[in-house]
Amino acid sequence: MAFTREELEQLPDSELGAIEGGLQEEVAMQEEEMRALPEGEFSAPKLNNLVDALNEVIVLMPDVQEYPSFEEDIAVFPGEFVDAIEMVNQVATDVGLDDMIVDVTVIGDDADLAQAAGQLKSLAKSREFKQFLKNLPVEKTDLAEPMPTEPPPPSEGEMDEMMMMRM
Repeated sequence: MAFTREELEQLPDSELGAIEGGLQEEVAMQEEEMRALPEGEFSAPKLNNLVDALNEVIVLMPDVQEYPSFEEDIAVFPGEFVDAIEMVNQVATDVGLDDMIVDVTVIGDDADLAQAAGQLKSLAKSREFKQFLKNLPVEKTDLAEPMPTEPPPPSEGEMDEMMMMRM
């Protein structure tokens, strides 16, 4: 549905928000469709070998959730699966381990899955990769001193001042 500028200016904010949300979803779906996702015949056992290898790397990364196993054969990789592999690839690139990057564009069958799993297993065992991840700055919180849930009570002087203001 197309709107003129004048029509959009007259719409209430709640309706504009709904239209904007719908447009964002549509753009995301179009981007996913245009994305080059690996296609082929992938068996669940071989996919899960790749998932296991991916998770061997992911457990080394702070605050990253493991990827779930596949329950059935698939013909096209899910976008989230490719994203997880690409995230690992980016870290491998940052470390300088370009030879261990998984090129998802060439995956087309179970044999390619096995090769990719091997690359990820090698990456998970890489001393340079582990050292790089160990040296990443991690935001630490001091757990010894709990965060106050309520503001501290006013001091005697502050209390006197508040009473004087009320008079």
